[in-house]
Amino acid sequence: MKIWIKTFSLVICVLTFDLLTLSAVELLKDDFKTPPNKNRIFKIVHSLPDSDANQTSLFEKLKKQGFGGIVCNLSFEKYLESEEKWNSFINGVKKSKQMGFSMWLYDERGYPSGNAGGLVLKDRPEWEALGLVIFQTNVIGNNNIKFEIPQGKLIYAKANQSNSNFIELSNNIKERILEWSVPAGKWRIDVVVETKIYEGTHAEQNLWQKLPYLNIMQREPVERFIQLTHDEYAKRLGKNLGEYFEATFTDEPSLMSVFLRQMPFKVLPWGDNLPTEFKNRRGYSIDKTIPSLFTEPDPNWKKYRYDYWLTVGELVSENYFGQIRDWCRKHNIASGGHLLAEENIVHHVPFYGDFFRCIKMLDAPGIDCLTSIPDTVPWYIAKIVSSAARLQDKRLVMCETSDHVQNYRPKGDTRPKRIVTEGEIRGTLNRLFINGINRITSYYTFNQLDDNALIRLNEWCGRCSSLVETSIVEPDIAVLYPIETLWIRFIPSSLWTRDATEAAKIETIYKAIIEGLFSSQRDFLIIDNEAITKGTVKNGVLNYNGLQFRTIILPGVDTLPLKVWSKLSEFVNSGGILFLVGNLPENSETEFPSPKVKNIVNSWFGSGNISDDALLSSSVSKQSGIVNFLPIGFASTIADLISVNLPSQVKINGNHNNIRVSKRTIQGNTLFFVINDSAVKWNGSIEFAKCNLCEIYNPGDGSVISSGTNLFSGMEIEPYGAKFFKFKTDDYSKDLAIRKGKTSAFSLKSQNIKHNPPNTGKGEFVKAEITDETDNKGAKMFKADATLTKGGVDTWLFLNFHITDSSSFNPNDAIAFKVNIPAKQDVKNQLLVIVKEKNGGDFIAETGIFLNEAGIKTIYVPFKKLRLAGWSKDNDGILDVKNIEDIRIGWGGYLGSEDENILFSSNAPELVTLKFQ
Repeated sequence: MKIWIKTFSLVICVLTFDLLTLSAVELLKDDFKTPPNKNRIFKIVHSLPDSDANQTSLFEKLKKQGFGGIVCNLSFEKYLESEEKWNSFINGVKKSKQMGFSMWLYDERGYPSGNAGGLVLKDRPEWEALGLVIFQTNVIGNNNIKFEIPQGKLIYAKANQSNSNFIELSNNIKERILEWSVPAGKWRIDVVVETKIYEGTHAEQNLWQKLPYLNIMQREPVERFIQLTHDEYAKRLGKNLGEYFEATFTDEPSLMSVFLRQMPFKVLPWGDNLPTEFKNRRGYSIDKTIPSLFTEPDPNWKKYRYDYWLTVGELVSENYFGQIRDWCRKHNIASGGHLLAEENIVHHVPFYGDFFRCIKMLDAPGIDCLTSIPDTVPWYIAKIVSSAARLQDKRLVMCETSDHVQNYRPKGDTRPKRIVTEGEIRGTLNRLFINGINRITSYYTFNQLDDNALIRLNEWCGRCSSLVETSIVEPDIAVLYPIETLWIRFIPSSLWTRDATEAAKIETIYKAIIEGLFSSQRDFLIIDNEAITKGTVKNGVLNYNGLQFRTIILPGVDTLPLKVWSKLSEFVNSGGILFLVGNLPENSETEFPSPKVKNIVNSWFGSGNISDDALLSSSVSKQSGIVNFLPIGFASTIADLISVNLPSQVKINGNHNNIRVSKRTIQGNTLFFVINDSAVKWNGSIEFAKCNLCEIYNPGDGSVISSGTNLFSGMEIEPYGAKFFKFKTDDYSKDLAIRKGKTSAFSLKSQNIKHNPPNTGKGEFVKAEITDETDNKGAKMFKADATLTKGGVDTWLFLNFHITDSSSFNPNDAIAFKVNIPAKQDVKNQLLVIVKEKNGGDFIAETGIFLNEAGIKTIYVPFKKLRLAGWSKDNDGILDVKNIEDIRIGWGGYLGSEDENILFSSNAPELVTLKFQ
């Protein structure tokens, strides 16, 4: 009897489980057919109508057009001070909820968030953003000089000769005037003052309001901001704000320590609390670090930069983002928003110290997308923010979308506005969704789109968003966010981050890697060092929070905490694959360089010298763990190199250049999200490894069809279209395992390219000549000697090699140059390579080599790295390598001074083939 009861109970449990599973599947299909409001587009409405009737009219219109919700806030008029405005806002929020809309709560009167419309600093001017302003100039000896220095508290004033022979100048400064009788020789003067920063910063240069800004490194002003804004919403709507809103939205807070227009000095972030916090956290006085932040006067300058920026990142993440997160959690609402200048990781340093650390503090992190031309959509910031969320199991990831770039024209700009199409908006959303965004808020003008088009866009958005939100990305490739390496290379600038060329080199490597993966249908996550140190290693896999990484890529990284290097060594020794691109490991968090880190490198490659243009691969353990070292130029080919040991789970037959793929897990099943990232219909076949019993979800009409195959021949995906392939079973275990015993060792084979003697392409205000010379091995080179005939204008110069035969070129090949750059040339622009297709467009690539890097360098530019230049047009936007007629190397976009001389030398281009062994 007991056995019968147990058996019956087991049957009931199984049936119940099956019914629940079936119910979940049907619910998924229902949501896909008719997506819920939370997954549709949210219209940003900063000023809700005052009257009840007008609010009802607005909401009914949005509902008719298919919108799912709104982003709203108290009226900007009489901000936070009018009870009448408060009452109309509360009425609007409640009416919106009654109509079934989802809502996000915007936290500021415009942007950047933190000021509460100016009320935070109204009676507390001491909370204003502070900076270290740096005045620098070069002077010649045997001369009396007199300069006016920036206003503020004097922190540092010295002269030096090439970072030696320092002379104190503090006593030479009276009432902001520096006077000094300069000894013989060439000297550089550095003066640092502590002062409030406003002019030239985002506080002054943003398009909304020009107000002094608070210091987000300090706890008290942020606490006051929360009291003035967040507390007032909770006071009127109740402590459980989650009853009305899904998340808050904080908009572009920053340290303000970047100049957005040319200034006569440079800037670094500062705070009244920074010296004390630095001493408590790092154990020594911050005064030691200050000269090292903009020069190299001390043997410990790398350590000082590392500790300074680490402390800045900790304070910003804790005092701004951490306080907001903690408040939101107490009020049952997710903390959301986006940061400033997300696109370039070099900007992350001066604006936040550590962008990744800050974004991890938000429970609903987001980005800003100001363009709606799909090719220009910054998918890579969607990837970094969604990666930070995925590492912490956070599901909400937002993007504020618009066609701002296509519509905004400053005074004097006569360009016509660009009307974006329904298809281009759909393509924009696709790029965001496939990189992890699942909430769309909108500033779109939706010019020339009728209600039917808006309904289609909202349904498309809702269907894609619902599947992305309910699924989990699980890539086996990780790219490390290289913030520690950026810290020791960053120096301040008088305009954006122009002077930080060593940091920009790291960004070039980083972008080439992730763009190469994205365009090769290889999904990945961006991780921080915490994911490595807190992860566990087993059988060649780094396991972290349910993720399993079999390949880890370090973009230019040479500096990490010793625990991270040790865990990476353990990862390799257990059978994992590690790629080092551009730099070898060198520094820990305490030693620069570190003998312990050097020992790790020696265990991988031996103790010999490694040149910066070497290609190295080493199998370092019985489990066939592999370490690969690549020069900068081959960063974009990394997907091909990974596939030697870790094959792709998706095979594209046909033109694969515009297909993007993300693999996700949904309800225990496997989901592949495939988009056509172009304006041309795609035809071809797609094969998924080891899969069967497939369902294909079409976001265009909400349909779901079944198939019993993993090979789809004759597949069509409409322009800027997408499909989801959901597999009921998944047997990737064999394919995911690294191919043991098969190393990815590789070598280069080069050959000459047939070409005519070079000529120059140059700007109007460039005088140039080409002369022959030889390198240190006697090989022929061509010196490009330029003199600028006018300053402050866009100038350029390229050596142009006309190619007479490109029939042997292969898309997997690369172009190689050997270049020589003279010493003491202060030109902070990269060398560029441009390839011209016959009867087609110009295709361009950065080289990662700057014109202020003295010495002989080898440049590799794989054809895969070249992208259609912004000024150029091409029939299909794809480089036909067998139809190349010109190869150029040179520089452009340089705003120099009249009579300035710019030199570089280069050999003729060679064709390089990457050979696997």
